Amino acid sequence: MKKIVLRTCILTLSVAIALPRAFAADRGEILSGETRAANVVSGPPYLDTWTFSGTTGERIIIYAVTTNGAFDTTIYLYPPGGGPAEASGWATGYGGDTLDHQLQHAGTYTILIQYYGVNDTGTYNLTFLKIPGAVSSAADSDGGPILSGQTLAGRINTASDLDTFQFNGNAGERVIICAVKTNGTLDTTITLYPPGGRPAEASGWITGYGGDSLDWQLRTNGQYSIVIADYGLNDAGDYNITFLKIPGTVSSSADPDGGPIASGQTLSGRINVASDLDAFQFYANAGEEVIIYALTTNGTLDTTITLYPPGGGAAEASGWMTGYGGDSLVWQLHTNGVYTIVIADYGLDHTGSYNITFLKIPGLINSAADPDGGLIASGQTVGGRINVPSALGRLSILRKRKRTCHHLCGGNEWSVGYCCLAIPAWRRTGRSHGLDDRLRRGFDRSSTRKERVVQHCCSRLRIGRPRSILRKPDQNPTGSGRHLQPLPSQRFNH
Repeated sequence: MKKIVLRTCILTLSVAIALPRAFAADRGEILSGETRAANVVSGPPYLDTWTFSGTTGERIIIYAVTTNGAFDTTIYLYPPGGGPAEASGWATGYGGDTLDHQLQHAGTYTILIQYYGVNDTGTYNLTFLKIPGAVSSAADSDGGPILSGQTLAGRINTASDLDTFQFNGNAGERVIICAVKTNGTLDTTITLYPPGGRPAEASGWITGYGGDSLDWQLRTNGQYSIVIADYGLNDAGDYNITFLKIPGTVSSSADPDGGPIASGQTLSGRINVASDLDAFQFYANAGEEVIIYALTTNGTLDTTITLYPPGGGAAEASGWMTGYGGDSLVWQLHTNGVYTIVIADYGLDHTGSYNITFLKIPGLINSAADPDGGLIASGQTVGGRINVPSALGRLSILRKRKRTCHHLCGGNEWSVGYCCLAIPAWRRTGRSHGLDDRLRRGFDRSSTRKERVVQHCCSRLRIGRPRSILRKPDQNPTGSGRHLQPLPSQRFNH
C-alpha cells in the first residue's frame, strides 16, 4: 500500500510540473536583444511560453513586466528535455519580474510567464538577453561596442527594455561608467557582467553615485557587458553613457578633450553633454606634490576633480577631499607612473566649458603659452599675469644659500587671483594647503632651519624677515598707499 501511495504522489507532482507548459499559449522563439511588447493574457490558463537556444555556462537575463491589467508576472525557466524548473524570478530576481541565471544545460529552453495568482488577465512586455549573444535587434538598435573615452546616446523604449554595451578588458584595469537620463522618467541603473557567463561583478548602486555611475577594477580578462535599465523596469526615457578605462584611450573623435598635460600648463575643455567626462594624464613619482585647478568658464557645469593612480587602483584623491569646493586638488603622490585626472560635472547632468591648470612640485613651472614664473631672489619684485581662470603663477625663492625651497603664487595686487604656498615635505604636517586663509594649515615649527615663511592671501604677499617686508607708501609697487603690517600669526620663526 505504501508503494502505491508513493508512486501516486510522484505521478501527481510530475503532472503538476508539466501541466503549466502543456496548457500555456506558445509564443515561439525570442532572440537575445529583443523586447516583445503588449503580450495579452486574456483568460485561463493565464500562462505564456517562449523558447530560446542556450549553451551550458551562458548567462541569461529575462525581464517580464506588466503594462496593463491585474496580471502579476512571474518567470519560470525550464531546461531542455523536460524536468523541473531550473530557475524562477522569485529565486533570482526582483519581485518575480526578473530572472538572472547561468544555464546548466545545452539545448532549447522554455520560458514560462505566469500570473502569480493564476487567475487575472492583462498585458506584459518581455525582454531577453543572453551573454554572450546579440545585444540589439532590428526594432531596438541601442547597444553594442563602446570604446574608452566615448559617449553614446541610447533610449529605454518601453517597460522591461534594457540596453547592453560591450568592451574588452583585462584584470586590474579600472573602468568608470556614467549613465545619465537626458529625457523622460527613466531612472538609469548600471550593471557590469564579466566574461564567461558569471554573475554580475558590480553595479552602480554598490560603487557609484545613486546608480548613475560605476567605478570598478576589473577582475578578469575578456569581453565585459554593461547593462543599462530603468531602476523599476517600468519607465522610459533617453540617456547618455560615457565609458573610460584606465589605462586606456581618454578621448574620441567626437570629443577630443583630454590627453597629456604638462606641469605649468593650462588647457581648456568642455563637458559637452550629460554623463560626459574628460581625462588628462601625466607621469609622476611618489612623493611629488601636484596642484590641480579646474574652473568653469561658461555654462552650468560644476567641476569636480578626481585623481587616479597608475595600475588601475581606486581614486587616490579628489577635490572634495583636499581642495576648495571640488575645484582644486593639492596632493602628495603615493606611487610612480602615469596618473589620470578625471574632470566631470558634480551631478553628471550639467554642461559647460572649463580650464584646467596643473603644477607638479618639483617640476616645470611654466609653459610656452604662459611663461610667467621662475626664479626669484629675496627682496625682488617681479611681474606676472593670471591669464585665464584656473591659471596660477609659481615663484621659486632663491635664498642666499642657493637653496630653492618654497613655491608660491603672488598676491592679487600682482594680478594673481589666489595665494598659494607649497611647503617642502620636510616641513609639512598636512597634505593640503593654500588657496586662502580658510584653508591654511600648520607647519612643523621644530625645524632648526633658520627660515621665516609667511602664508597669506591678501593684497600683497610678504616673505622674509618682518622688517624687510614693511614697505613705506612710496615703495608700494601698486601705488595703493596702504601700509601693511604683518600679523603675529603670519610670522613663523624657526
